[in-house]
Amino acid sequence: MPDNNVVPPEETTSLEAAEAALDRLATKLAAPPLATQIRRLLPKIEQALEAGATYAQVLETLRECGIEMPMTTFRSTLHRARLKRDREEGR
Repeated sequence: MPDNNVVPPEETTSLEAAEAALDRLATKLAAPPLATQIRRLLPKIEQALEAGATYAQVLETLRECGIEMPMTTFRSTLHRARLKRDREEGR
C-alpha cells in the first residue's frame, strides 16, 4: 500500500527552494537601512578607497555581499555618512 504522506523528491526540492527564497527575502527586509549599513562599513570603504579601489569596485563588492544600490545612491549615502562622522568627531 503506498504511503500518502510521502512527498515526491521533486516537490521537496521546490519546497526547499521556496523556503530558502523566503528566508532570503525575510533577511533582506530585516536588513538595516542602507544609510546605517554604509555608516557601519565607512571605515572599511575608506580603507579600500585609500588603497586605490574605485567607487565602482567598492560598489560591486557591496553588491556581491547583497547590498544593492545604484551608484548615485551609494555616492550620496557615502557623502552623508562622512558628514555625520565628521560632525560626531567635531571636525
